[in-house]
Amino acid sequence: MGPCLPECIPLVIECINDSNAKVQTAAEEALPVLCSCVQNAEVASTLKEFILLALRKPDTTLECVEEVLMTTFCNPMDGTSLAFMMPIIIRGIKDANYELVKKATVCASNLCALVKDSSDIAPFVPLLMPLLEKNKEHSSPVIREVTVKAHTALVEGAGDLVDP
Repeated sequence: MGPCLPECIPLVIECINDSNAKVQTAAEEALPVLCSCVQNAEVASTLKEFILLALRKPDTTLECVEEVLMTTFCNPMDGTSLAFMMPIIIRGIKDANYELVKKATVCASNLCALVKDSSDIAPFVPLLMPLLEKNKEHSSPVIREVTVKAHTALVEGAGDLVDP
C-alpha cells in the first residue's frame, strides 16, 4: 500500500470534503489506517496526530507546520511520510497568510533535504516546483529567500528527475 500513498492521500482528502456524510466518515476513518504505512519514526509517532488533524481540518495547517518545524528528524524522509506531509506543505505554500507561506516553504526545504531516495520525492516535484518557481517572484524578500533554498533542496532531493 505504501507506494500508492502519494496517489491515494489526495483522493482521500478530496473525499473528506465530499457532500455525502458517509463518504466523509469513510475517508476520515481511512486516514489513520493509511497512516500505519508511514515509515519515518518522527512522522509515525510525534507528528501523526497533528498531520491527521491538518488533513481533516485545513484551518490547523499553520499549527501542523509549526510542529513539523519544531521536530528534530533523526531518520530520512520516505515516500509514505511525504504522502501525508506534502499536501499540508503545499496547502501552506499556496495560502495567503505570509507566516504560513514562509514556514511551509522552510518546511518543504527541510523535508526535501531529508530525502535519501529521489523516487520518494518524485510524485511531488510537479506539484511543488511550480509553486516554488512562482514564489521566487514573491513581493516579500524573506519568502523569495526561503523559496530559493527550498527550490535548491527540491532539485537536490529529486536528483536526475529535474533540471536545475
